[in-house]
Amino acid sequence: MKRKTPFPPGLTIAAVVSDVDGVLTDGTVGWAASGHKFRTFHVHDGMGVKLLTAAGLRVGWLSSSQDDGVIRARAQSLGVNAVDVSDGDKGQRLKRLCESLNAPLSAVVYIG
Repeated sequence: MKRKTPFPPGLTIAAVVSDVDGVLTDGTVGWAASGHKFRTFHVHDGMGVKLLTAAGLRVGWLSSSQDDGVIRARAQSLGVNAVDVSDGDKGQRLKRLCESLNAPLSAVVYIG
């Protein structure tokens, strides 16, 4: 039996962009007694990023968190192609992130 797909014929996906907090993390930010802030990322999501890049897709992360370096460090360890950690309109930031990924918005899957 042929498997049905929800995607239209000829759909091309060039990149996957994901929000970070609440998508790649459970949304919790921990604080150590030393004042060190940390997030926990799930290893399954990390494997997903590796599989996407191995399949030739570009991956970007978009976050409105304060840029403390944690998100960028995790992204770099996984080979994420582009990261935007700042504030401001996410729609405009998504468009710029897609440009940096060299992927038209129509060929980007966004997970948020």
